[in-house]
Amino acid sequence: MLQTVRMGNTLTQHWVEQNQDSRPEQHLRFQGQYFDVETGLHYNRFRYYDPDVGRFVSQNVVRLVGGINFYFYAANPIAFVDPWGMAPIAHQRNGKTLCIKDKFAANSPESKEQKNFVDRWNKQIKNNGGSMTRRVLSSQEQKDSDEWKRKIRCQCPAGKVAGHVPDAAAGGPAVPLDWMAQFPATNGYVGGIVRHLPVGYSYDNVKLVADLANC
Repeated sequence: MLQTVRMGNTLTQHWVEQNQDSRPEQHLRFQGQYFDVETGLHYNRFRYYDPDVGRFVSQNVVRLVGGINFYFYAANPIAFVDPWGMAPIAHQRNGKTLCIKDKFAANSPESKEQKNFVDRWNKQIKNNGGSMTRRVLSSQEQKDSDEWKRKIRCQCPAGKVAGHVPDAAAGGPAVPLDWMAQFPATNGYVGGIVRHLPVGYSYDNVKLVADLANC
């Protein structure tokens, strides 16, 4: 601690030693978690998380909906959160705005591709009358979609797959009016988000955000 005059010259200087016994404890951990002093685990509502091994000590209550690994917190705790101890969150609904988290590194090819995809998705929403609705494809629509993918596959460069803009289940037609050659990572990421949307959910715009708190 310094005592100085207006010009910045030091008058006195004091050193203090921190009292470790009086240091306040901070029990907040990953979003949705609270440290349990008695067990040493992190309480996560539906499950307990062991910080020493980086995984939950009990299986995910939503089973495969949360992924094939029943014990992990999230693929990346910086990019995802799991506040209920059930499934990592990659999207959020704010009324009729669907927010998608940009989980890819800034300015990476995947991030740029995802931004392009969302921009074109919003154009298709506008062309569709201003809104789209999450739906389930009929058996015939699924056949039409699969057949389209087989025909268009040869037009994709190596390492990319053909992707509807948007996914048919997100409200687009089975045979898309627009499509993109996508990285498997971006194609699968958006497809996974669409699968988690409730059937019947209508939205009028899609927003790509770095932080879902900005949705």
